Amino acid sequence: MRSERLHPTVRALLETMEAEGGPALETLSPADARQAAIDGLQVSGGTAEPVASIENLRIPGPDGEIPIRVYTPNTAAPRPAMLYFHGGGWVVCDLDTHNVVCTAIANRAGAVVVAVDYRLSPEHKFPAAVTDCYAATVWVAENAERLGIDPKRISVGGDSAGGNLGAVISLRSRDERGPAIALQVLVYPVTDLSTFETPSYREFAEDHHLTKAEMEWFRGHYLACPEDGLNPHASPLLAQDLHGLPPALVITAECDPLRDEGEAYAKRLEHAGVPVTCTRYEGMIHPFFSLSGAIPRALDAIQQVADAVRTAGRHPRVSFPTVDFGALAVDVECIAIDWFRWIVGESASTVMPTRHGRVSASSWFSYSGFWSACGGCGMYCPRLVSMDRRGNRADGNADATWKSDCIELVFLQWILERLPSMWNALRSSGFGE
Repeated sequence: MRSERLHPTVRALLETMEAEGGPALETLSPADARQAAIDGLQVSGGTAEPVASIENLRIPGPDGEIPIRVYTPNTAAPRPAMLYFHGGGWVVCDLDTHNVVCTAIANRAGAVVVAVDYRLSPEHKFPAAVTDCYAATVWVAENAERLGIDPKRISVGGDSAGGNLGAVISLRSRDERGPAIALQVLVYPVTDLSTFETPSYREFAEDHHLTKAEMEWFRGHYLACPEDGLNPHASPLLAQDLHGLPPALVITAECDPLRDEGEAYAKRLEHAGVPVTCTRYEGMIHPFFSLSGAIPRALDAIQQVADAVRTAGRHPRVSFPTVDFGALAVDVECIAIDWFRWIVGESASTVMPTRHGRVSASSWFSYSGFWSACGGCGMYCPRLVSMDRRGNRADGNADATWKSDCIELVFLQWILERLPSMWNALRSSGFGE
């Protein structure tokens, strides 16, 4: 039975699709399912917009060449960029099925969009898609100048399985000290393949386009074994530590089995100190984002993504409240981390007190996620992550971990006590002149 909360346009689309009939996706072979996806998006996916340039390339990957498509808008370089990983349950869809979405984002964001034609399952099981998408991300960062891209303004993401890959690539890039990612865009992402027992799965298991049976079919083709579903690179919601990840835009659809796990991931990111915008589109279904030809509301979501990509990695003026030290009043704004390192030093002898001991400055500054409000841009604003990204004590005691909420204020106090000398050091060096 369909939800009363469905948007009228969505309800009409579902009724039309039901009247047309056709076999359930989970009864098809992967080849037949791929053709069905192509046919469906040709009808409801809308029309691709013209862009200044579209270039098909093949780039090197660890397991062979990876096809990509580069959409370049008519804007001046260097531009922001987005690596777009298409949805389709890691089994269906390709560069052509998401052409409409990519052209729309490129034009609205004024950004280079690089769509990645990663290997599909079941011919190439997990983690082949992850391997390809990460290799493409590295290649784009290394070839930013050639592509007319600002390397500090690279976003990653996609829809559904592509949202899953965006989250996973963000994790890998953090853990492997890979490209600096300015934003992760997760449109109704798959974040947990270990279970399909959330309330939204129970409520929308049938009759709302994407079904629980289809997700079981996708999972069976994607994973080599059930245990792979516990791997954070398949189920990012199960990652032990989300500190130090890039800012995130998470979009969910109200009448989607994947709604709850996407919103759960957004909450975990927020609790880890990652700046998050999470928007639930009421009355929408999976995959409304790709159906702008039939669901006009999709264009609002595309615009939201484009706005986020366009502004990702910029250096907004972010200020602390004024701190009064007698005659000295300092309004502290964004400080480059290199300046900060120079001021406090990186030697093990430079330590900061916390309620649980003392931590060396080098341990704190060795991770890009130390301050996260302007993540990935090289400028770090005052949202404290307050722990190393693995959660380990910097004194080497791996048996104890710190929670960010128990040391933030102590660390902030330590910073504020030293602001006068830090400010004087900056002024004497010619900073601000």
